[in-house]
Amino acid sequence: MANIDLSQLPSDPEDAKGYDQIYRAWKRLSDTFENGGQLQDAEFQSEVQSLIASLRPREISFMGEPYEASIAHIPEAVQAKAQGRLQKILMDRHGFHVKREGGGLR
Repeated sequence: MANIDLSQLPSDPEDAKGYDQIYRAWKRLSDTFENGGQLQDAEFQSEVQSLIASLRPREISFMGEPYEASIAHIPEAVQAKAQGRLQKILMDRHGFHVKREGGGLR
């Protein structure tokens, strides 16, 4: 698999729509976790809600899938899962597709 720079816009104009906002949310979660922190719940919920306009219907569905019961009550685990889902959306928009059975969008 080729290296991909998620900070770069996808070449397809349709895939580039809303990409910056998705990337910023992913990067914020990523940087927060890298520094050993987590967002406050209200801040996290606000971040997720602000993304809705930037996401496609199947991406909204993917982000809205329920979390495993074992982690649903652990805010940092939910945020880590959300970060992973955003990363998959960014990769998907660059043409790297992960099958749904493997936790992806397709």
